[in-house]
Amino acid sequence: MNHCRASFRRSALLWLIFLIPVLALADEYGACPLILKTGQFGPYDYRQSVKYAKQLDVVNRVHFTPEVETLKHGSAGPLAADLDYTIRAIPNHHRALDSISRLSIKLNKPHIPLMSCSADGFFERATRFAPDDPWVHVAYGVHLFRWKKLAPAEEELLKADKMLPNDGNIAYNLGLLYVDLKQWDKAMAYAEKAYASGYSLPGLKNLLVAAGKWHPSSGGVVPESTPSQASEPATGTSR
Repeated sequence: MNHCRASFRRSALLWLIFLIPVLALADEYGACPLILKTGQFGPYDYRQSVKYAKQLDVVNRVHFTPEVETLKHGSAGPLAADLDYTIRAIPNHHRALDSISRLSIKLNKPHIPLMSCSADGFFERATRFAPDDPWVHVAYGVHLFRWKKLAPAEEELLKADKMLPNDGNIAYNLGLLYVDLKQWDKAMAYAEKAYASGYSLPGLKNLLVAAGKWHPSSGGVVPESTPSQASEPATGTSR
């Protein structure tokens, strides 16, 4: 009996020894590792397209091809590995962040296999790398919106709206968010703001009309209703 108990304790200890580093890795890669490690390529600021023209070109040409961006297939390796490399080298690459978001939704996996951390982790790291980049906050807000994390999505989109108060894309996404939250006055206000800026997608208007909450002020810009237009959040990350 004592021999069995001793054997069980040894087995349990071995399992614990094995489990501790696994849990440590899960925590590290879920939260995203540090932006830069010695000998790595980057990190480069996506906004500095002149200063880092050669470096950005290499990453985009080799790893972030149109096929990678549209989630068709990988380029230098598996799709997820190319996206992981792109966002490690250029942490605030807005378009790559959006591709990671869409891939996480497509796979229904917050942590995409072959990636060094979770989708949320990449966005959180991007906000640390470039907290004054409004398009990081837009992409993060849209990502959270896709996962129906509405409160933090609102927080990120409002940060972007404060940085770019006249941007129709940001106003449109905030309007969609407030429709989901059934905060109709705010949804209508942001809809008018978006359409006044020249934003043309009628999806937000269609949602407000369907809810009986479309009440534009006199003289407001009104887009044509098109039932086929989706109400999917729009990132505007191609800028």
